[in-house]
Amino acid sequence: MSKQKHIDRITKELMMIRYENQVIRVKVNKALIDFLKHGSPQKGTRKKEPSYLLSAYIHKTYQEHFHEELQISKHSLALEILIHTVCYLMSDFVITWGEKCRLSPSNKIVAFFTYIKNHAQIIDCGEKKQDNNRFVFDWLSHIRLVVSPLFRVGLFLFPTQKKLDK
Repeated sequence: MSKQKHIDRITKELMMIRYENQVIRVKVNKALIDFLKHGSPQKGTRKKEPSYLLSAYIHKTYQEHFHEELQISKHSLALEILIHTVCYLMSDFVITWGEKCRLSPSNKIVAFFTYIKNHAQIIDCGEKKQDNNRFVFDWLSHIRLVVSPLFRVGLFLFPTQKKLDK
């Protein structure tokens, strides 16, 4: 098991990525959100989808650690990271809205989005043998040209409500 801290070039903050055999875990934090919103300042990467650039980086690092390829397509991994991050942001937005409306934490809407937020904060991405929902992101990767732009809009629709962990 290996834990890697990737310093994002835009925010100079840390992206938390944990590498395990057949599984990677990415924590939703400010550096990840900023990277997914703005991409990388490196030459030749401005036109590339930020979630795909991160996926390619994860694949490369996994290969270096384990001396074998991660058996998740780069597009599937990119979509999983993007979708989970947007679900986290949307949940945070709804929970904050609930607090402003003085809804009880036990309110069904608030409780549901608290559940979603807790499960979206750490993005577990495993190979087919390790991840029972891998097929969802594999399937979505075939229609990524439609799905990815829709979720990228979500990054900007739901601003970060609370201070995120670094």
